[in-house]
Amino acid sequence: AYGLTGNALHSALYEIIRNHTVVSYSWDPLRTTDEAPDNPANVTLIYMQRSQSENNTCGDGNTCTSESWNREHLWPKSHGDFGTSSTKRAGTDLHALRPSDNTVNSARGNKDFDEVATSHGECTACGSSSDAWEPPDAVKGDIARAMFYMDVRYNGYGNEPNLTLVDSYTSTSSDDGQLGKLCTMYQWNFDDPVDSNELSRNGRVYSIQSNRNPFVDNPSYVGEIWGSECDADIDADGVLDASDSCRQGSTDWTSNSTTDHDTDGCQDSNEDTDDDNDGVTDDFDDCATGDLGWTSNST
Repeated sequence: AYGLTGNALHSALYEIIRNHTVVSYSWDPLRTTDEAPDNPANVTLIYMQRSQSENNTCGDGNTCTSESWNREHLWPKSHGDFGTSSTKRAGTDLHALRPSDNTVNSARGNKDFDEVATSHGECTACGSSSDAWEPPDAVKGDIARAMFYMDVRYNGYGNEPNLTLVDSYTSTSSDDGQLGKLCTMYQWNFDDPVDSNELSRNGRVYSIQSNRNPFVDNPSYVGEIWGSECDADIDADGVLDASDSCRQGSTDWTSNSTTDHDTDGCQDSNEDTDDDNDGVTDDFDDCATGDLGWTSNST
């Protein structure tokens, strides 16, 4: 994948991560992948970020309570109708399966991911609207990178679903699955960088299903695939600033007043090289910006 961008990188990563070892839809793998750092007998719940007993399950022989956990499909099964069968694979893929408080899981439902103004009543660090679900800041990047993985991993081969991230709100489907919002999650990848817990989880998933999430190992791949669609940091300096007002396609970013004639901070096709406005680029256009005027009058 080295040196590739865009669709070429997308395809190369697919070839690397496809054909993973398929696991059954069971509880034990999550007890391993999401073991709580503070207690090996606990799991960490993805939205509430609560450490609780791995055996306090909503199912697996237990009665559901308001505090028990179940299995959250970060990419909802109804967005691609892939269920939990081993033939379709996506529903048991551990990279996008997490322990969750069961009532919070129900509240998220099959909503898209996005920024939301209203906090959720139980998961107060979450946001919820009729269209979207906003996870806590601490796991926004984790979830975004899991969704980028799903977009690359599942392209409709054989019985597998074809899953695609889009920058809009989506609906459930019985065929190709879409999920939003792409550019919100793109930004989350930068806002919440990979940490040691996410790296450790990636390794634990690999130990079970023999593939890794490449966006955890190389977060820059996100920009290299989706940057042309989502990147407001056009000059790629990691800072949203005045230079990012340049149009994509600008040839350069400059603060040089002798070449940036329109003083927009961009070196682009809008530069007025015909400074004397005579319709011809000629010697008279070499006047410095700020001169009182352009003239051919030798006096």
